[in-house]
Amino acid sequence: MFQLNALIACLNLSLHPLKKLQTLKDFLLFSNLFVAFCASAITVQTYLIYAIKPSPAYVLFVFFATLFLYNFQRLILSPQYNKAPGSLRHSWIVEHKRTLIVLTFFSACGMLVSIRFLGWNILRTIIPLGIISVLYFLPGIQLRKIPVIKSLMVALIWALVSVFIPVQLSGRNMLHTSVLLLITERALFFLSLCVVFNIRDMDHDRLSNVRTIPSIYGVNTAILAGLSGIVATGICTFLLFLRGTYSAQIVLAVFTSLVITFLLILKCKKGSNETYYLLGLDGMLPLQLMIVCLFNLF
Repeated sequence: MFQLNALIACLNLSLHPLKKLQTLKDFLLFSNLFVAFCASAITVQTYLIYAIKPSPAYVLFVFFATLFLYNFQRLILSPQYNKAPGSLRHSWIVEHKRTLIVLTFFSACGMLVSIRFLGWNILRTIIPLGIISVLYFLPGIQLRKIPVIKSLMVALIWALVSVFIPVQLSGRNMLHTSVLLLITERALFFLSLCVVFNIRDMDHDRLSNVRTIPSIYGVNTAILAGLSGIVATGICTFLLFLRGTYSAQIVLAVFTSLVITFLLILKCKKGSNETYYLLGLDGMLPLQLMIVCLFNLF
């Protein structure tokens, strides 16, 4: 009996670091710190593409704004999460509501400080996008309940934040063909990811009466739409190369990340765990930046 108890104690000690890593992973993913980092990463990539000196204040603004909006949405919708049993993410949100409140407060402060360094003129662009983002989930309005618009709104806002505004701040022509094409490329890429994310949210969307591609047409159709979006993104990438916006190194780097994303979407199925979506699919954004930086070394 003593030997058995000693063995159990040893096993518990060996599993303790793994439990800590699991707790840390859950915190980074479910608190939206990781997705905020992803938004910042894809914004930095725009600066690299156009050889523009990065604006630390704007990159930080994107981080804090993403963190604020995602956590504010979680707090607003948290009462609904009790109706969606089986979701590890929703359970974490309900159990750590105070943590989200603290993060929401500090991210709001971070946004204000960032804007102070960017200049108040940027508010003319940021405020309309911010209002649309809040109306997306605000009870009584919830634009995301308009059939199929949920993914389109998220994709377009992410594209404008990561491409349009950095170019605007640099003083370049925001309506130049290459800029519009890059916005289209990003929007298609984000749209592909959003459609697949809707597979994860199917049960909650049904309870909330939100109609998306997988809830209307099925999981297989959603996966096909996601794959088609990646192919369309690749076409835009090639056109950006032909126009001289992308160098050979950048186009190879983006194509590499698109192939990886394509394979990830291909493996998607209803019931895929949260890590697949939040770390795998969202992780394609910083991974694309890393690959671009790596290919630029040669």
